[in-house]
Amino acid sequence: MVSILFKPTLHQFATCREFVEDFKLSSQDLILTNQYIYQPYFGQMGLGCQILFQEQYGAGEPSDVMVDAILAAAAKTDCKRIVAIGGGTVIDIAKVLAVAGSEGVDALYDKAPDLEKKRELVIVPTTCGTGSEVTNISIMARTRMGTKLGLVSPAMYADQAVLIPELLEGLPFGVFATSSIDALVHAVESSLSPKATPYTKLFGYKAIEMLIRGYQRIAMDGQESRIGLLEDFLLASNYAGLAFGTAGCAAVHATSYPLGGKYHVPHGESNYAMFTGVLKNYMELRQDGEIAVLNRYLADLLGCGVPVVYDKLEELLNQILSLISDINQASDEKEVKGCIPALLQYTGEYTDADRVYIFELMSEKQDYYSNTFEWCREGIVPQIDNLIRISANSMPVWHEKFLRGETIIIHDLEKICETMPSEYDILKVQDIHSLLVLPLFANTQLSGFIGLDNPELVNPGVSISLLSNAGGHLASTLNNLRMFRMLEEKQKTLESNLEELQKEKHILEALCVDYTSFYLCDLANDTLETIKQSILSNGTEIDEMTELKSSYTSRIRYYYDHYVIRESAPDFLRKMERHALIEYLQNHKRFAYRYQSVKNHAGHEYFELQVIRLETGNRDDYKIIMGFRYIDDIVQEDMKKKQQMEETMADLKMNNEIISAISKMYRIIYRMDLIHDTYEEISSQESMHRLTGRSGKTSVKFTKAREKFIAPEFQERMREFLDVSTLAERLKNREEVSTEYRAITGVWYQARFIVKLRNEVGEVTNVLYVTRDINDQKISELESREELRRTAQEAEKANLAKTDFLRRMSHDVRTPINGIQGCVDIADRYPDDLELQQEARTRIRTASSYLLNLVNDVLDMNKLESGNIQLERKHFNLLELLHNTNEITRMQANEAGVNYYVEDGEIIHTQLIGSPVHFQQTLMNIGSNAVKYNHDGGSVTVTCREISYTDTIAEYELTCTDTGIGMSEEFQKRAFEPFAQEGQSARTKYAGTGLGLAIARKLTELQGGTLFFDSIQGKGTKFILHISFEISAEEQEKKSHMYQNCSVEGIQVLLVEDNELNMEIAEFLLKEEKMIVTKAWNGREAVEIFENSEPGYFDVILMDLMMPQMGGLEATRRIRKMDREDAESIPIFAMTANAFLDDIAQGKAAGMNEHFSKPLQMEKVIDTIRFYCTAR
Repeated sequence: MVSILFKPTLHQFATCREFVEDFKLSSQDLILTNQYIYQPYFGQMGLGCQILFQEQYGAGEPSDVMVDAILAAAAKTDCKRIVAIGGGTVIDIAKVLAVAGSEGVDALYDKAPDLEKKRELVIVPTTCGTGSEVTNISIMARTRMGTKLGLVSPAMYADQAVLIPELLEGLPFGVFATSSIDALVHAVESSLSPKATPYTKLFGYKAIEMLIRGYQRIAMDGQESRIGLLEDFLLASNYAGLAFGTAGCAAVHATSYPLGGKYHVPHGESNYAMFTGVLKNYMELRQDGEIAVLNRYLADLLGCGVPVVYDKLEELLNQILSLISDINQASDEKEVKGCIPALLQYTGEYTDADRVYIFELMSEKQDYYSNTFEWCREGIVPQIDNLIRISANSMPVWHEKFLRGETIIIHDLEKICETMPSEYDILKVQDIHSLLVLPLFANTQLSGFIGLDNPELVNPGVSISLLSNAGGHLASTLNNLRMFRMLEEKQKTLESNLEELQKEKHILEALCVDYTSFYLCDLANDTLETIKQSILSNGTEIDEMTELKSSYTSRIRYYYDHYVIRESAPDFLRKMERHALIEYLQNHKRFAYRYQSVKNHAGHEYFELQVIRLETGNRDDYKIIMGFRYIDDIVQEDMKKKQQMEETMADLKMNNEIISAISKMYRIIYRMDLIHDTYEEISSQESMHRLTGRSGKTSVKFTKAREKFIAPEFQERMREFLDVSTLAERLKNREEVSTEYRAITGVWYQARFIVKLRNEVGEVTNVLYVTRDINDQKISELESREELRRTAQEAEKANLAKTDFLRRMSHDVRTPINGIQGCVDIADRYPDDLELQQEARTRIRTASSYLLNLVNDVLDMNKLESGNIQLERKHFNLLELLHNTNEITRMQANEAGVNYYVEDGEIIHTQLIGSPVHFQQTLMNIGSNAVKYNHDGGSVTVTCREISYTDTIAEYELTCTDTGIGMSEEFQKRAFEPFAQEGQSARTKYAGTGLGLAIARKLTELQGGTLFFDSIQGKGTKFILHISFEISAEEQEKKSHMYQNCSVEGIQVLLVEDNELNMEIAEFLLKEEKMIVTKAWNGREAVEIFENSEPGYFDVILMDLMMPQMGGLEATRRIRKMDREDAESIPIFAMTANAFLDDIAQGKAAGMNEHFSKPLQMEKVIDTIRFYCTAR
């Protein structure tokens, strides 16, 4: 039984617009085509598709190098459908795109025919030759093998094949002719194939008839008569493709593939060259069978006898291809140049142009153009002698457009006088009114341009198509001839250097063991030669670029631009610049550099570059061997560690956010679905994670976890507790249940189920399962006994302290009392001595003041040690408190002859809640000490600054620096002990009680702060106080009360957050307030959404700071810089876990209005939105 499969669905449309509307082309489509096809037929439709122009990746028919480059470009898109609009080259490449993933061409050939289709494929042919829209084969040149090979797979059939005769209207006659001959060969060979079926012959013979009848009509009526035959030729090509797809091809294609692969002869022309000769050989070998049927069929069509049927066919084809055959038969550059004038004349007459010309890009630097060929209509003055050397800088706009592969169409020269002033000046003197110019490319490199002066531009698509094919063919041909000439020159150079290379052979042999690529470079002359090149290395592709092959500087630059990962080698170009390398090698024999590159075909990406200077005996000679070896195995271990660290940090970030929103006390957190008996891990320890993974079936995995981690005596208790089948009933009237257990490690834990969701009838459907470490609570009994022992010791110490206290007090009280009694006795003895009386009263006042301070300090110390000090919790103004304290201490300083300085520090929050009396007492004790233990003319400097804050707490650092007597190292160890004073002079002078610092530290610690110092005896002391206060909400409350009755319903919020849970919570709470929320998952998306919105659409932006692709700070800066009226005024609020002053300052500098710390207090956020949005 014979079966046949017609894979693609066939469509036919009269126009391109009908096709676009029917197929609904969109941004999900990737169009592969040629610019000269796309611009005239689709360019004005505004499709919004992703587009690749095939000619930008190489000229001529497809090669493995060209296809690999296009695969790399396509991989950067996210297309769902490939739409091929073009001839055989475009269609063959599109088939590869449909089955390719991340692999290259070589890998696809290895997998064939077992390839899988990755994207939908739509093929729209624009020639009448290949019939490739209905076949599953892609032909490309295998450059390393020197031939063409087919890549075949069922997956390469198109899903849809579309025929549009309109696309053939601009097809140059040469392309029309050679492509249709390819179709004729397909039809003939498939009909003769041993695999031919009746269906094959049905389509094949019908295609032969339609093509030969068409050729006869064209031969009789001229080239222009083909316009009425376009639909017939397109259908004939399709029929031939269907025949070819079922039976394949034969000797004509087999002999033409090497011709095209090695010498880059277009496929249709190489088939034409072999066609009739092969068929004549068939006739000589066999006169009967299917060849006899075909011969009689052709004889009837051609109106001749069977013996001369192929002579007649060859005569017909030669008549059709006379101009093209002249060019193809040229054997050298001279003959090619001889054919070019005729081709230019044909082009000029066809397009009704005054002048047709070719400019080639000259010099190694490619910095100027030269007019090398020209045809002029009769009466037009030639310009070729005036345009020998035109600098690229003198035509900057054109040169940039050519580099981008853009076509230039000028309908009215006067309209470019401002946009292209330099080009206008050159063209104006040539009496040019309009023109059409296309860039020429050879192997993706700009080689010049071809143009028409004053052409007929009613239908520019036809002229563009004609110029593109003619110019591309000529550029490719001339480039090939130049390449042969360069190879001959290179061979001579290699031969002249053979003796020198032999001397250096031992160096290469040593390097070849580990290195895969070597180059001989002459830094002084900026040359480079490839010595050894692995076919899998990236350098192989550069070797195929003639313009880069011999220049060290160009090659290094190209390699860096296209392959080196810049972050891994920021100074690569600077160090590899040839003059810098020469300077380095003046004092070193070798140079090494490690970097990361784009993966080569072997999958390697980490390399070490080694440069070794060759010893030539000439100190000015800088010939080097440059070798590359991959070091992936060396850095693999480091990469693994780095990856593990990044994954760990990512998990930690997510866990921290979730845990901070639930509780910071849980060691593991799981979300459980009781209906489906499933769980999802939110946070877990590594051992638990290895057993349960991210998700699974609760009854299965948690049974295994219980058996593995829980102590035997608690197995039954935890089995009942973890039974999810009874959990809903246990939580029927409760929001949580918990139990305690001991793990096999001996550590105690508490397990808890917390209700997360109930259904409409109140039954629990989702819960959170959490556990926390309670080991400390369970061993509290041992700690209690230890505490009793410590208490007894403290009591003993207290008794000793009491004895010491009484001893000190006895001394400290008796000393001033003795002084008072002595002064009274003196006053009584000399009642008439007024000066002595005044001195006695002064000393009595000093001693009594000392006694009062002593009593007050002792009482304060007693309260502190007994725990009777009650801290206040009241609102106070920090600046006022500091001012009052400084004024009191300043008066003391003035009396003592000490300079008192106050240095300003940054303070953001001044309205605080705390115990201002005790805080001021602490500052007074520290400041008084600094004054007391100073000297005449000394100084005391105090500062206060806010060092961090959250939404509710502000932390401050206060310092007091004096130039007093300082402390000895020995005394510093006990400076905070009660009654501690250095030496006894302080007691005899009544300078202090020795309790001030002890009281200051106790009060500081009671308020949750820390007090420490740094002192040098004889130079002074610096006290540092760190303390935190609750931020008073009085001012915010006053502000919010003004707007608390204002509605936020309908406010447009742009919510920017990369964490899914945080996004969900914030969105829910905002929508609860009837706000309208638009979500963005990173800063870049937020910028795009805002930029594309109408001005004034959004009322407020809530912006996370740490996000992928673009952070919140950069997104804010870009929004503020936009040229629109609401970009500067829209409120932007930061949402972040960072609350340090630097973070807030950065947010303010970027343009943010407010700063909220996570976890968010949504009441405060909504009040702030209400304030800003109702005040605007």
